[in-house]
Amino acid sequence: MAPKTCLIVRVILGVLVLAVFLAGAPRVHAASPCCTITNVDQKTGTVTANETATSRVFTFKVTDAKLLSSLKIGQGVYANFTTKQVSLNGTQACCAITNLDLRVRVQPPGRTTTGSQTPNGSSGSTTTTSCPVGSGFYGPTCVPCPCSNGPNARCSDGPNGTGVCTCSAGFNGYKCQYSNATTCNNHGTADYNGGCTCAAAYSGAHCEIKN
Repeated sequence: MAPKTCLIVRVILGVLVLAVFLAGAPRVHAASPCCTITNVDQKTGTVTANETATSRVFTFKVTDAKLLSSLKIGQGVYANFTTKQVSLNGTQACCAITNLDLRVRVQPPGRTTTGSQTPNGSSGSTTTTSCPVGSGFYGPTCVPCPCSNGPNARCSDGPNGTGVCTCSAGFNGYKCQYSNATTCNNHGTADYNGGCTCAAAYSGAHCEIKN
């Protein structure tokens, strides 16, 4: 085989190998983010998110520490519930969905939908939203707040809300689910991830041990 012909064959083979590699890479296709991050657990790498169209809650696992530290509450992500993959850019999958709530949540007061709606979006549908302050829903699509407005927490809700929960004294966590009294047995201070800083006379994960 002539040297020039051999070179052409090698180039063609290289292109074919690259095409096969790219075709095999897991991808998630979406026109715009379908979901919003509501919690990032830096200790376990578990991220919780809401699907905007149905308000379903799901979790996905992030194994890359640098990627995990870059994620923020309120950040939009893409999800393919068929392949159980999540993408941050809508093209390349980064993480696997570990849990999916299959129940479709009841729409909040003021939100109406007409037309058909697919599980992964709102193709062929028209949705109007109106979530007043104090409703427990936030943003232009009326996403449910992670916490309930009450004595332990107050959600930034309403059309311009962020969904961030402000905890009352003695409570902590993205939905104020941890407390000094319950999580730390009244012998320490609960942190955002459910850990405890114990008083001098106590120790243990939940300050349950008296020194």
